[in-house]
Amino acid sequence: MPERKGKDAFYCSGCKKTLPKQFFGKKSKDKRGKKSYLYPDGSPKYVSRCFKCSSLAAKYGITGYQHEIMRVKQGGKCLICEKTETIYKRGQILALSVDHCHKTNKIRGLLCRKCNMGLGLFNESPTLLRKVANYIIETAKKETA
Repeated sequence: MPERKGKDAFYCSGCKKTLPKQFFGKKSKDKRGKKSYLYPDGSPKYVSRCFKCSSLAAKYGITGYQHEIMRVKQGGKCLICEKTETIYKRGQILALSVDHCHKTNKIRGLLCRKCNMGLGLFNESPTLLRKVANYIIETAKKETA
C-alpha cells in the first residue's frame, strides 16, 4: 500500500514517484465506498495515484510510469513534428499527449498537443490528410509562380 512520505508528500503507485500532496485528490472514500482514514490536515492517509495517473488509467489504461517509458523511448519528442516538450514558467513540463486509435482504442504513441488535435480534427482519415497535404503543395506552387 502506498505510504505517506513526510508531511506534504505522497507516493504515487502509478508514477512510482513521491510527489507533493497537491498532485493528489482529497478523497474521503475508497474504491469499496468505505471511508478512508484522514490525517488531521484533511489529507488522505493512503493515496494510490496522482491526478495524472488517475486520468491516464481511466482514459487509456496505462500508468504514469508507462507514459514516462514511452516518453523516454521517443526522446521526449512528438512522433510527427519532432518538437520537444515545452517547459512552463512554473517549471512544469507540458507532457506529450497519448495518441490512440478511436476505433480500436490502441495507443499509437505520444504526440504534441497540436499534432494530436490535428489528427482528431481530420477524423484520423488518411484520405483527408492527403488532400490537405496536396492542397498545401498546390497553393505553394501558385504562390511561387
